[in-house]
Amino acid sequence: MLDEIDRQLLQSYQRDFPLVHDPFGEIGRCLGIEEDEVITRYQRLKDDGYISRIGPLLNHTKVGVSTLAAISVPAAMIDSTAGMINSYEEVNHNYLREHHYNFWFVVAAKDNERVDAVIQEIERKSGTDALVLPMVKSFYIDLGFKLWQSTQAD
Repeated sequence: MLDEIDRQLLQSYQRDFPLVHDPFGEIGRCLGIEEDEVITRYQRLKDDGYISRIGPLLNHTKVGVSTLAAISVPAAMIDSTAGMINSYEEVNHNYLREHHYNFWFVVAAKDNERVDAVIQEIERKSGTDALVLPMVKSFYIDLGFKLWQSTQAD
């Protein structure tokens, strides 16, 4: 069960995460708790599946290129395929869809050659051809969300 501090950790730091030498200490000072407790709470929130990571969301068009790709994966192979695809640092997220191409993922890298190489490796390892959908137009999607009212219970 999440308490008010957990909610604040999730809600308040989706954006404007402190870019200082000790960000967890800064968050702790703002919330009135110790740095170690902030780190422990974030680890628990990660372990419990509330968050997957803490890190920047970069504008890939400023630092490289990306593409959306999809492959067809048998249901029994979803977990192992996800593990293989997630092992690439160039893959920043993936998701399942109800379609012949059921496993979708985004590959971002410094250049098209590396994006192509990653997709070719994934095709080879998965034994299937990828549907590759290069970006035609860039859209900004604010991934920060109001998760709940501060008085709302879990």
